[in-house]
Amino acid sequence: MLKKKEFLLIQRKQETVVMGLIILRTDFIFSGLEGAEAMKVTSMGLQAIQKAAGDSMILNCSYTPGPLDTGELDIEWSVVSPDSTQKDQMLLSYGSSTQYQHDDRPSSGGLSFAAGDPSKGDASLLIDQLSPAHSATYQCKVKKLPGVDMQKTSLVVMVKPSVPECWLQGEQLFGEDVSLHCQSAKGSTPLKYTWRRESMGPMPAAATQNSVTGELRLSNLSQSFAGTYLCEVNNAVGAQRCRINLKASKRKRVNLHTDCSCMAHHDDTHWGEKDPNFGFHFVCSHVTTPTRYFTHHISARVLSIIFCHPLC
Repeated sequence: MLKKKEFLLIQRKQETVVMGLIILRTDFIFSGLEGAEAMKVTSMGLQAIQKAAGDSMILNCSYTPGPLDTGELDIEWSVVSPDSTQKDQMLLSYGSSTQYQHDDRPSSGGLSFAAGDPSKGDASLLIDQLSPAHSATYQCKVKKLPGVDMQKTSLVVMVKPSVPECWLQGEQLFGEDVSLHCQSAKGSTPLKYTWRRESMGPMPAAATQNSVTGELRLSNLSQSFAGTYLCEVNNAVGAQRCRINLKASKRKRVNLHTDCSCMAHHDDTHWGEKDPNFGFHFVCSHVTTPTRYFTHHISARVLSIIFCHPLC
């Protein structure tokens, strides 16, 4: 930027005829230029940007030379070092009608000027196939002596959340407490989890959810809790969802018969074995017509259930 008032040196020649001879006189005068502007770099976009990995991105950099900027055009894109004692990393430049690539790191691949000819006032940078390695502060610097100006843009590349997994913990029985869980395996932090009820009414008043862990707790389950629940996980660049269907059932009543007398017989079947050719038979004798039941899976637990369960 030039000062409020600049002075331009102008050479003025005058010819004077003296005694038939032409005398050439040269005068130098200063002409004041009010409000003259020098090189100006502008950006139409945000100065702090968050983008998703895999996307393409244009970092804007437009420039307008001032009336006194007559030198050779020079454009530089660089990554600003977070350490002020270290040099910035040059990425791309333009000078003498030629474009130059300066960085051979893998993360610098896919860098180019967005405009075919950056000398026309548009020096914007195109980054193809963003990755988290592209996260940095970028600087666009334009020189056309005596004018020079620059613009910085901060870019953060994030990974979108992956499709989360939904699951349930607890028994879906009246009076029980259950927890619905939602978890994304991938995604840049911070991830936020939000549960909402999709069917059968609003979210129960007794429900409590944790937006960090993705847990939804439902206490004292009843039929009014049944329905479809949706979990959404999101960060600054994307969102994904999963659903789970919650049921609520009454407990089954178990009537024990004290006069149940069962006779169990086995046919060469060992405890804990499952054999299609042999089985375990028991007969309930308290009924009018004795009934024979059969099972292939024999264990101490199954035997205790047989003698206690009201099959007899």
